[in-house]
Amino acid sequence: MTIQGTSPVFGGLARQVVPRRRIFLAEDDDTLRALVASTLRAAGYHVMEARDGLELLAGLEHALVSEHERPEHLVVVSDIEMPGLSGLDVLTIVRCASLDTAIPMNKELEEQFLAKARLAQMMEKLLNY
Repeated sequence: MTIQGTSPVFGGLARQVVPRRRIFLAEDDDTLRALVASTLRAAGYHVMEARDGLELLAGLEHALVSEHERPEHLVVVSDIEMPGLSGLDVLTIVRCASLDTAIPMNKELEEQFLAKARLAQMMEKLLNY
């Protein structure tokens, strides 16, 4: 992870270092989670995957306490309906802890990813037929 600022001068030139956000992804559907995670990784993000809200919170705690991550560098992308703690439960806990962490939740986005996953599965079946 890089922190915003300038790196040491190399060859007489200083280069700008851009902060890289770390994404914590919670999704109980294995196929959808894998699709979203691979899409985010392909875009250059570091992704921590969780099957539910409890795993997500454990990952956040580890990043904040053990790895000394800054909350503003963390993004949580969560399914709304999951077993155990829901995405809304996670949102409530993160907000109560006063963390400055972005948490986009959008059921429409989830439905779009599911449609893409189904299309990819159908294409794979057709190509392997």
